[in-house]
Amino acid sequence: MKIAMRLISMTLLAGVLALGLSGNAAAQNPHLALADTYTDINSPAVNHGSDTSLLLSASNTAGCVPVTYLWYQFSIPAATQTIGQANLYLTFENIGGGAALGMELRSSSDTTWTESGLTWANQPALDPTVLATAPSVPPGSTATFSGTALASYLDAHKGQSVTLVVRANCSGTVAASANRGISTKENASGSGVYLDLFVPTAVSLANFTAASAPLTPPGVAGIGAAVIALVALLFLIRRHPRGA
Repeated sequence: MKIAMRLISMTLLAGVLALGLSGNAAAQNPHLALADTYTDINSPAVNHGSDTSLLLSASNTAGCVPVTYLWYQFSIPAATQTIGQANLYLTFENIGGGAALGMELRSSSDTTWTESGLTWANQPALDPTVLATAPSVPPGSTATFSGTALASYLDAHKGQSVTLVVRANCSGTVAASANRGISTKENASGSGVYLDLFVPTAVSLANFTAASAPLTPPGVAGIGAAVIALVALLFLIRRHPRGA
């Protein structure tokens, strides 16, 4: 009985530690943008690549007009695993305001643009498919773009650079002009944008690395759970030292 108890304890301990240490093994994140800038219809020849803050805005002229586009370039890691889920997060600064501003995410097949050269006048065409939408968030809040279309697009471009563009979703109208500010990678506080990639299984992303960003510590929450479970297991073992 004592030997059996020890075998059971060792099995449970191995399982608990594996769970805790695997943690976020399915998501080697975050992936930061290699390039970020915006284009402005009101200043078509001006480049904003060195700005520390970008501005997402729309006006209510003729119903709804996207005044600026946010342009981002990401390097998608090469891997054999399928990207089953992708989340693009935009955390806006506590500036801006106006009406509610729904957002849409699109891609552009053109990845030759540069952060220091892009303007409204020379910006590439956007691809026709909307990859994801996000509802309006107030300044200081985070908008999340997610969905099957986004994950499928990024999965099809593993090992490549991709262009992702955020603009106002003008499928409806806005009651008044609106704008939201977001920090860039040139900002001392860091970029307000990052991308998380996930695969369906929790064990297969060892080769998913982001050259543009450090990886988050894997399994921090899982390690905490493992410690708690381990303490409980040791307590049970102490209460039954002879497997009684």
